Amino acid sequence: MKKETNNVTTFIDKVPSKKLFMDILIKPKDSKIKIKFWNMFGSIKQSDKLTIGGWKINRYDNNGQILVIDEDNNILVIYDYKQDKRENKEEIVDEFYKS
Repeated sequence: MKKETNNVTTFIDKVPSKKLFMDILIKPKDSKIKIKFWNMFGSIKQSDKLTIGGWKINRYDNNGQILVIDEDNNILVIYDYKQDKRENKEEIVDEFYKS
């Protein structure tokens, strides 16, 4: 955690308790689902590298994703198609997430 360098606090947990994709629990080694997930929700930021993350608490990013802490103190990353500002969202986002 950064404390004195700037006003941003960064938490990283590479092992969430569970991952859901299209209401299916993702197994850690399921590469087909992982690729589909990255192609749908990844973004290209400063380089040409596809990345996921960097969410803001209670504020949607340009990809329609938000970090929320629920009443049980669970940290959730939620996607909202209406908040997604990407020009190609119609082609890359599955129908499951459009409603």
